[in-house]
Amino acid sequence: MTPQLSNSASRSAHTYFCPTSFPIVRKSACSGTAGGFPAAARIGTLLSWGRSLTPLPNMQNGRYEVLETIGSGATSRVDKARDTVIGRTVALKTFLRSMNQGTAYEYFLREAQIVGQLNHPSIVGLYDVGLEEHGATYLVMEYVAGNTLETRLAQGAIPFQKACAWGADLASALARAHSAGIIHGDVKPANILVTEEGKVKLGDFGIARYSTQVSGSGTLKGTPAYLSPEQIHGLEQNARSDLFSLGVVLYEMVTGKRPFDGTSIGAVCAQILHAVPEPPSRQDPGISPALDKIMALCLAKDPANRYASGEDLARELYPLARRTAQPVRRPVPRSWLSRPIPWSGLRPLLRSSSARWFPRSAPSADGLAFRLLRRQSPSRLRPRRRKAS
Repeated sequence: MTPQLSNSASRSAHTYFCPTSFPIVRKSACSGTAGGFPAAARIGTLLSWGRSLTPLPNMQNGRYEVLETIGSGATSRVDKARDTVIGRTVALKTFLRSMNQGTAYEYFLREAQIVGQLNHPSIVGLYDVGLEEHGATYLVMEYVAGNTLETRLAQGAIPFQKACAWGADLASALARAHSAGIIHGDVKPANILVTEEGKVKLGDFGIARYSTQVSGSGTLKGTPAYLSPEQIHGLEQNARSDLFSLGVVLYEMVTGKRPFDGTSIGAVCAQILHAVPEPPSRQDPGISPALDKIMALCLAKDPANRYASGEDLARELYPLARRTAQPVRRPVPRSWLSRPIPWSGLRPLLRSSSARWFPRSAPSADGLAFRLLRRQSPSRLRPRRRKAS
């Protein structure tokens, strides 16, 4: 007989799961035994997992009404919501792990207050932060209509001028955050939004890094291709660590390829620590060689050899964004008339031809060759007149 959910379990499941996912949860929990686990144990597991999530219909006394889920990851879920008080559309980010233990929530609030004061056109605005009654922490952020840079890069490389403009805007945004004492620590295309107007915005300042730290795991999460060498070594991060990650993103934007890639996490980390990527201009002749120097400074292994601030990087990228793209010069095939004539090889042929066609005058081969050359360039080959003695 297939087990059924009790009335109390059904009410709990309705509380923690949205109406569209509740039938799936109930079917999964009541599908008998699977993998040696009885249905009762799986019901408890599903409900305990549901308690770590925030109910979808409303949050904070019904102020934020969830419209749809935008995406979810290992540590958080992002929903499109509506602020019922002022009527604007916002992005609601809910962290799946509770932060209400000890001083974790206090530190979270302090860092959120600093991030909320950042005002920059290339930074996603933070409107509100709070703790839900079930222990889940949430952020209310600016809703940006568009896609992530990760989705855009899946279509190929970005035009050189636009990539330099985006890189300069992101460097300026990092400079604004660094001046407030905020280190991003997770600069990657998935955290960069591309608006419908073709602008870029950087999100998850500081808070994303902190949410990863409180997850209780010391292992690398996600794709490590954008980590700096000091992050891999477990050393303290600073502003130059963010500029290294931004350099990796910029390299991928202009070439369509990651500078450090491999089949495993260990291979990627080894390349970040030891390999020197190929200059972008060698991969695409349309890329200005001036960008090679910028990439070399951004991707330097030693933080002391990188740019000191994001403003310095933006100052060198903005002129490249305004520069007119230079067409690739290709060699033009020359006409046979403009090519040099091998007279040494033609001299015997000219001598025999002149004896055959001009038997009486029989001009020499050198004389005939001189006449042909004089027709091509009379001013250059006109013989010099001897001065009268």
